[in-house]
Amino acid sequence: MRPILNVRVYWNLRKKMFSVQCKKTNRVITHTNLIFLEDVKFNVRKGGRERVLREKRKNVHAFVEGLCDLNLRTWQSGLHNAFNVKYDPHVNESFVNVENNEPVYAAKIVCMSTRDNSPIVQASTFRTEERQGQIEELKTLLNTFK
Repeated sequence: MRPILNVRVYWNLRKKMFSVQCKKTNRVITHTNLIFLEDVKFNVRKGGRERVLREKRKNVHAFVEGLCDLNLRTWQSGLHNAFNVKYDPHVNESFVNVENNEPVYAAKIVCMSTRDNSPIVQASTFRTEERQGQIEELKTLLNTFK
């Protein structure tokens, strides 16, 4: 059995890294410069954003939530049809696609990394070819039982 955790990830301004929280315990379990998540939801807490705008002070209120497979390294082969995602509480109410400024609420796979002490978030609505192959094999197997 693979160790899969349901996590909440946010950009830590002080450490210039991502903080990874276990959703079950709400405790930070690690800090990292690279993490891959599956079945992702982009979550902005409305009250936290309003507080940022009102107090003009930053607080943690925007998260990328999903499943983290601690043994999975296959995502490093690349994301297909990936797009960059960003969040700025002064401009947007949600995470947005960098290219077209459309809101982004979910993705199949997300790669979160850093470059020059800044966060890079790439999302994909499609699985990698390897994962897609596994899905096709499973569908074929399930069809034999019909």
